[in-house]
Amino acid sequence: MKRKLSFLGILLILLLSVILLGWAYAPPKEISRSVTLSGQADSVSLAPRQLTVRYPPKIRLGDSGRVTLRLDAGAASSPSVYEKYTLVAQAKLEAAGAEVSPPETIREAMPSGKPVLFYWHIRPPEAKSYQGTLWLFVEFIPKNGAPSFQRAFLAKPLEVEGRALWGLSAPRARLLGSAGALLSLILGFRFLKNEQP
Repeated sequence: MKRKLSFLGILLILLLSVILLGWAYAPPKEISRSVTLSGQADSVSLAPRQLTVRYPPKIRLGDSGRVTLRLDAGAASSPSVYEKYTLVAQAKLEAAGAEVSPPETIREAMPSGKPVLFYWHIRPPEAKSYQGTLWLFVEFIPKNGAPSFQRAFLAKPLEVEGRALWGLSAPRARLLGSAGALLSLILGFRFLKNEQP
């Protein structure tokens, strides 16, 4: 009976270790949202571009999730906005209470027929939901030297949830899971050795 309980205890430690390691190492699921970006600046149309936002809605504590914003290459405008302007895309991710890197506005040139990519890392410090907003502006810089102007094209609300397992962050779950797996192997070998006649 005592041996049976010892064997069940070893199996329980191994099972809990596998659960901890599985949770801590499983890749986060991402969601993707797409919209068509288009607009007008001083009677010059901005060619439609597909805009895609990808992010993990649930992030383990101690880990960070990657948020990406991609502007695909657009078709040519008529007359082309690029004949009169240099375009610069500006994007910023805000999430009150969560750590966002980089925290400042990112600027990228927006050439005709070329995709533009932005990305951030977001880390929730606590196990709760965080509300955020992903902003995208386009700055139109006239080639004739006139003052530049800016237009907002996106204010996408994002919600990210910090997750813990049994109150553990991902690094602690990895540490405990690894230690438990090692302990169950040592105890399992000892148990099998004692079972041999």
